[in-house]
Amino acid sequence: MQRHYHILKKIGFLNAESICNTIEMLINYIHAAMHKATYELLEDESFYGEIPECPGVLANAETLEACREELQDALEGWIILGLRLGHTLPILNRIDLN
Repeated sequence: MQRHYHILKKIGFLNAESICNTIEMLINYIHAAMHKATYELLEDESFYGEIPECPGVLANAETLEACREELQDALEGWIILGLRLGHTLPILNRIDLN
């Protein structure tokens, strides 16, 4: 929960009335995106992961778990940047962060 609060604070999305709903929406969006992730074992035995619905969100690591963690970090940064720059983010599982 603290991690997601930090994301919201970075994008200036905090207001007393909606903080709980916003955090819940953000968590659900991240879970929906991670559920759509695809992973591949590369020839060098490292793992590559991406979320096709979120252009540019990808990761590469030595283990599948590390790849998943790096992919989620990349996703969170992508969300922050996208919201700060006013980009339209894809709607995932009927969750619209725009």
